[in-house]
Amino acid sequence: MNIKDFNDVRMQVLNYVNDADLWCLIEMGAPEDEYTNQVDRIVSCIVNKNPKISDLELLMREIFKTNEFELEHQKIRDLAEKISNSMKSFPKGV
Repeated sequence: MNIKDFNDVRMQVLNYVNDADLWCLIEMGAPEDEYTNQVDRIVSCIVNKNPKISDLELLMREIFKTNEFELEHQKIRDLAEKISNSMKSFPKGV
């Protein structure tokens, strides 16, 4: 995968994660890069493992797990589906 494809994938995932805003941090005024660590873990998984939607969903449950509040499982499922479906438009190996 070339660097442009990698950056495109990362930006796409960042946009989806920010839109989902699972911890409501963006909504509360946090900067757009608030979820950078989580996005990097998701992108690493996508690039290195090409996971199924169910595996991506499990990864995101682990990444976004918090003791502060219960995560909305449907939001995580929808986010995993969006990310997985968008990856189909990228070259193989992404």
